[in-house]
Amino acid sequence: MKPTLRKLVQDLNILLQNNNNGTLDREKEFLKIAEEIKASLQTNDESPIGIKEDLELLRDNIKKLESKMFKDQQIFDDFLNFLEQKK
Repeated sequence: MKPTLRKLVQDLNILLQNNNNGTLDREKEFLKIAEEIKASLQTNDESPIGIKEDLELLRDNIKKLESKMFKDQQIFDDFLNFLEQKK
């Protein structure tokens, strides 16, 4: 029996919320669940309206992760620029 759309979204939210180091260290698991969610939405197995709150939480979790990763990248970019100037 395949998991419901709501369960998939909740699993992905848990995965993102437990990602304390700000990187997606369980990328394969994330991609697997994300693909299952996309497939479920494309085949209209369940109405996304019924899980609107879960989807909003998922969007928020993804945005937080993106923001953290962008900030981390900026730190490295700034440092690399500094090193380039010191050549």
